[in-house]
Amino acid sequence: MILFIILFLILYIGINYLLEKRLYLSIARFHIQKRGFQIVFWFLALSYVFYQLLHAYLPKLIRVPLAYIGSYYLGFLFYCLLFFTVCYLIHRFIKVKWDLYLLALILIIGVIFPVGIYQQHHILTKEYRVASDKVEQDYTIALVTDLHLGDLIGTSRLNKMIDTINAAEPDLILIAGDLIDSDYGPVKEGNMLLPLTRLESRLGVYMTMGNHDFYTGEIPEVKEELTRLGIHVLEDESVILENQLVITGRDDASFNEKELRSFIDSAQLEKFNIVMDHNPARVRESVDLNIDMQVSGHTHNGQLYPLNYVIDVLFEVGYGHRKIEQTDVFVSGGIGGWGPQLRTSSNAEFTLIHVESEH
Repeated sequence: MILFIILFLILYIGINYLLEKRLYLSIARFHIQKRGFQIVFWFLALSYVFYQLLHAYLPKLIRVPLAYIGSYYLGFLFYCLLFFTVCYLIHRFIKVKWDLYLLALILIIGVIFPVGIYQQHHILTKEYRVASDKVEQDYTIALVTDLHLGDLIGTSRLNKMIDTINAAEPDLILIAGDLIDSDYGPVKEGNMLLPLTRLESRLGVYMTMGNHDFYTGEIPEVKEELTRLGIHVLEDESVILENQLVITGRDDASFNEKELRSFIDSAQLEKFNIVMDHNPARVRESVDLNIDMQVSGHTHNGQLYPLNYVIDVLFEVGYGHRKIEQTDVFVSGGIGGWGPQLRTSSNAEFTLIHVESEH
C-alpha cells in the first residue's frame, strides 16, 4: 500500500508539473508574476492530497475548505488533461494561429465549471412507470442513491433531498447505497444521519450498503445508527410488504460474492420482487431469476462527461431504465457525487417509480 501511494504521488506530481508549465505559457502574456502563480497552483494541486492524508487530524474549519478546494481542482485537472491533449494533437499536425490552450482554459472555467456546479446542485426528479399483475394496487417508490455524506456533502443537501421526496408522497423509499462517502467520522461529528427521521412513506425506508459505505470500516456502527433512526438495512436478506412486495437488499459486489439465488426464497418469486443492489454489475443474476425489478446506483452516469460513454461500455445497464427479459432495471445517477463537486454528464437526481396494478 505504501509503495502504491508513493508511485501515485510521483505520477500525480509529475502530471501537475507539466500542467503548471503549460498553463503559465498561456497566461504569461497577462504579466502574471511566475512565483505567485506557482504558489497558488501547487496549493490547489496538493490540497486534495493533503486532505486525504491529514483529514483525520485536521479541525473542521481547515478540513472542509481543503476538501472543497481539492475536489474542484480534481475536476479542473481532469478537463485540462482532456482538452490539452486535444490541443496538443491539433497543434502537432495543424498550423493554428490561436493559443488553443488558452481557449480551452477559458472554456473550462467559463462554461464547464458553471454548468457542472449547477447540475451538481440542481436535483431533478426522474419518473418511470411499470405495470404488473402481481400487485393488487398501485405503488409509488422513491429511489435514492449515492448521496455521499461527508465533508463535501452535508445536511443541507440531505434536507433538500428529503423535502423533494416527501413532496412526492411515496409509498416506499429505497436507498440503494453510498449514503456515506467513505469516512464515517465527519458524518458522526455532524450528526448528519439525523434528518433521515424526517423521511415519510407509508411502508417505510429500506437501504442496502454501497462500496463507499463499506469503505468506512464501521458498518456495524453505521447500521446500528440507521436502525435507531428507523431505516431498515437489508444485508443479503428480504422482507415482504403487504403480502405483495418482496424487497431484497444485497451487500455491495466489492465486498460480497454471494449469489442472489443463495438467499432468495423461490416461493417468494410469485410476488412482486424488487432487488436493491448498489452496483448494477450483477444484473444478470436478477434477470436469470425473473426478478421483477432491480434498482441500483454506483455509476453516477460517469459524473464527468465523457465518462458516461465509458459507463455504457462497462455495464449492461449503466444509467436510466431498461427492461431485460422480465426484469425492469433502474440505475440512478444519484444525488451526490464522489470527488469533484461537478456533474457534466447529467444532473443530480432521484427517481420515482410508479408500479401500476394491471388488475
